[in-house]
Amino acid sequence: MIGTALRLGIVLALTLVGAPAMACPEDGDGDGVCDALDDCPTVPNPDQSDLDGDLVGDVCDDADAPLAIRSLALKADTSASSANGSVKVKGSFTLAGPGDVVFAATGLALRVRDGLGFDQTYAWGQGECGMVAFHQWVCLATARGMKGGMKASRSAPTTYRFTLSVKGLASSGPFAGPVTATISQDFGIDRVGTIATCRPTATRLACKAS
Repeated sequence: MIGTALRLGIVLALTLVGAPAMACPEDGDGDGVCDALDDCPTVPNPDQSDLDGDLVGDVCDDADAPLAIRSLALKADTSASSANGSVKVKGSFTLAGPGDVVFAATGLALRVRDGLGFDQTYAWGQGECGMVAFHQWVCLATARGMKGGMKASRSAPTTYRFTLSVKGLASSGPFAGPVTATISQDFGIDRVGTIATCRPTATRLACKAS
């Protein structure tokens, strides 16, 4: 009787241990979360962070949090001897919640898309961005004419103001609104905003929030 009970106990224990693997055997990205439950089954994200709650993990989502663009300027290259095109974006964003942090130790990226098909991404690499003060980041790549900054407001620490600019570009116009800008940082967080009030010329586009 005791032997039978022991055997049944061992079988039950083995069944319970093997149940998770049997119920959800696939984990394609190896992050410890089964594919059937993973909010990003192709990219490892064991924390399953999803800032906007759309059931798509931040590392797989290209729009995690909103960005308010105050002004944006595009300039085409007009020089015959050296590239002098440029991009400049100013604005602000508010942290989306407890899981949202501003961090750019591995770099930062700015993607800009206009209404005529202009679509370019400019990236600061690891070591080109650093925290220079509490809640303040600066990104510099002077050899490539790139600089940027993000700083929290003193009166509202969860709200950051930013300025990102890139010079020396061989970009060509014309440009047209609306223009969408995406700032991508560590932890797979992408902040996206669009500005539609724009004034175009043959070689420039100036957009300003109304």
